[in-house]
Order: sequence, then structure tokens, then C-alpha cells
Amino acid sequence: GNLLKAFKEVFRAIKLDQKPIRSCLTLGMGVASVPSELIKIFPDTTQDAVEYDQVVIDLYHQFFPQVQGLTIHNTDALSFISSNNKKYDLVIVDLYHDLEVPQEFHSEQFTRAISNCCSDNGTVIFNQVVRSEKDKIVLNEMTAMFSTNFRKVEVFNRSYINHFLIGYKNLS
Repeated sequence: GNLLKAFKEVFRAIKLDQKPIRSCLTLGMGVASVPSELIKIFPDTTQDAVEYDQVVIDLYHQFFPQVQGLTIHNTDALSFISSNNKKYDLVIVDLYHDLEVPQEFHSEQFTRAISNCCSDNGTVIFNQVVRSEKDKIVLNEMTAMFSTNFRKVEVFNRSYINHFLIGYKNLS
């Protein structure tokens, strides 16, 4: 739906298809709509996805086309990235409980952890819903945290409630 459209727009805007993406990590897999889109852009990439809710994983397996080569980890995102040693060229953060990102994913610890799991040329795309002044404050705080962990940071939004905070490990 609209969320996938918003992700496609940000992918186009940052010219993701021109980046050398060989490995992707999606935190908050849902029913794998983002990994499905990424495999179209990067057919030879390896993908890991983290999904905490086993029911969501079961729904994906039962009702949705399976993404070739996708490895699913049924665990908490913070635990996964804190203990994982693999480096990724692209990290997608889409972690929600209803329309709220849980507080632990708005922390310096989490921001540092996602930066540490990026390759030297890695990119992080963090989806943040902004519906209120409080949400704008959180986005600004996250932008400041990203600025201390990434060489370049930008925010992308096109008329949706989704704002995408983008962190680049390298300036190119």
C-alpha cells in the first residue's frame, strides 16, 4: 500500500539502484514487501530480515510470495544487531508497534548499533511516522543522533506521514 509506495519513492530519490548493494538487512520485516522490492532492484544481493512476531512470519510464509534467498531471524531487532557481526550495505529500519516506534529504537545505543552493522559504504533508511509536534521532536532528536554516527544525514518526505531518516557511512 502507501508504505511500499513511500519506500519506492525514497529508493528513487536517493538513487539506490546506483549503489553497490550486495547485502541488505531489514529490521521489521512485516510480510516482506520491502525485501521483495529490494530483490527486484538487486537480484544478486543477500538479505536478512528480523521480525519479532512469529505470527507475522507465519502469515508471510502462508500468503505471500517468498523472497529468493531471504533469511528470516525471529528475534528482537536490538538483540540481533547488538550481537551480529555481519556488515550490510543497506539497513532498512521499519520497527513499529501499531503506528509507534518503540522507545528503545530512538536511542543512541540503537543508532550506534545500526551504524556499526553497516559496511564502509553502507546506508541506513529509518522509517519514522510523524503525525504530531511530539513526533517532529523525536525526528529531530534522531537526526541529531544520526549526525554523530554517519558522515551524511538527510530526511526524505513526500506528503505521507512517513519520514525517512537516511544515514550514509560514506559521502559518495
